[in-house]
Amino acid sequence: MEFRGTGRQPATPTEQRMIAEWARVAAREAEAGQTSDATWGLVFAWQREGGIAGLCDSLTVDVTGMVHATTCEGDEPTTIGERRMNEQELSQVYAWVDEYAPFDMETADPATADGMTLRLVFSGAGTTEADATVQQEIADFADALFALNSGSIR
Repeated sequence: MEFRGTGRQPATPTEQRMIAEWARVAAREAEAGQTSDATWGLVFAWQREGGIAGLCDSLTVDVTGMVHATTCEGDEPTTIGERRMNEQELSQVYAWVDEYAPFDMETADPATADGMTLRLVFSGAGTTEADATVQQEIADFADALFALNSGSIR
């Protein structure tokens, strides 16, 4: 594939991959004759529910580096932040995608009245099984992304 941009600065390897990932998702859309399925290109989905504050937060990250933060405080899910990751963040995500196999993670506090539940669905393309430490590292990364994306809007 060849991409002919008009900018003066050459694309970094991470930016080149982002463009290639976007093209891959766009090609799937064209083949299907429709707009993308919400899971096409999904790297991970993170959700946090519960706690004394009654949190109901979620975040998705796709292969093009788009981050979408939502909350369902109230009756309807509401978008509270959306942005493209910076090169350092996206480079880290690609490293995880390339190394680790898909996994689902769920943790819950034992407290019943104000317990917190955390869910993470990761769609890696690698073959290495992510241990608990790596899974927590990705969950912490998602939590930090959520704070960055919602902090400027709330």
